[in-house]
Amino acid sequence: MIFAHLAARHDRRAFDCGVEDMNRFLKEQTRQDAERGLSRTLVNLADDGIRILGYYTLALGFLDFDSAPEEKRLSRHPAPVILLARLAVDKDFQAQGVGRRLLYDAQARAVEITERIGLYAMTLDAREERLCAYYERYGFKRRADGPLRMYKTMAAIRKLGLRAAPLE
Repeated sequence: MIFAHLAARHDRRAFDCGVEDMNRFLKEQTRQDAERGLSRTLVNLADDGIRILGYYTLALGFLDFDSAPEEKRLSRHPAPVILLARLAVDKDFQAQGVGRRLLYDAQARAVEITERIGLYAMTLDAREERLCAYYERYGFKRRADGPLRMYKTMAAIRKLGLRAAPLE
């Protein structure tokens, strides 16, 4: 299992998750966003270290108190969060555990970041109802500010005891 920050040597052209917007982001936008400091994309690579099995993108954001009303200890000020902005698996590797590995790795890296700067939760926009059900299986809850918006507190993620994969 090879994880790395997306680099020019990785074969972005061959990646196809079946969702054109996700493919286009990986192929055309992610490196520019990283250069501008907007986000970071990590890839799970095949054993050749070139073919991309899947990827996820992390960025920072904020969660308003009203978005997670059941979180009683959340202040009335926006809380800092890490946004799981993208997560996609190549069609050839779907239903083989790659998505789970990506999600676990993203959560483990969020814990590492939390220890440096402090974050309240991981948030995401699921894009469709089927994906909400997927993320709910991993402990994400729906937010009050949109039917496909979700979050998971860093306290809940820490309890998993996850370790990020070494980076290439």
